[in-house]
Amino acid sequence: MVRQSTRIGPGRLRAGQRPDSAPTGANSLLNTVVAPSIARGPTQRLGALEGAAVSDQMPTATVDARYSQDQAEAMPWSKARELLEGAELFWVSSVRTGGRPHVTPVVGVWVDGALYFSSGPAEQKSRNLAANAHCAVTTGCNTWNAGVDIVLLGDVEIVRDLPHLQRVADAFLAKYGSDWAFEVNDDGTFRGPALVYQLRPTQALGFSKGPFSHTRWDF
Repeated sequence: MVRQSTRIGPGRLRAGQRPDSAPTGANSLLNTVVAPSIARGPTQRLGALEGAAVSDQMPTATVDARYSQDQAEAMPWSKARELLEGAELFWVSSVRTGGRPHVTPVVGVWVDGALYFSSGPAEQKSRNLAANAHCAVTTGCNTWNAGVDIVLLGDVEIVRDLPHLQRVADAFLAKYGSDWAFEVNDDGTFRGPALVYQLRPTQALGFSKGPFSHTRWDF
């Protein structure tokens, strides 16, 4: 069992298993489906994020036939977005300063094209992300032949803007109820204290199982 240090309430999280691999096989060339993009507003990398949230972008979707069944099509980003909005548990993968990987489960919310999660400043993932903002966040299910797994890739940013943080806190409350009711501090943290991280992916991967397909979304 794993408990988020900033959680309010007695509940605990249970970690699920993930399959190491999925069947492959298809002989056709890569098929690409292109959708129009929406411009992204300015951001601050490796620092504090301020200002209003940015709306969802429409990424370019590519189905990788090497890891997909014949006639497989790219998964629509709208389906992936619905899964991200409804997922209750995410796995944050970061890198320690010595190069070793670190993975931990968190709760999170998808708001306006970005994933948000929190972490205490002294927690291992916070120390990792302070030194290296690159990370991957995974969600899905532990079945090998049904469901969809999603991987988000990009750099995290720390959110400090108070109205922005309140919107994120409201999203946590709406999704998880009072177990994850956060208060926003004047210093731009959640009470605990906890830093609030935003991951606006530059790339995402979708692994559909039954039928099998591998979709890549580039933003």
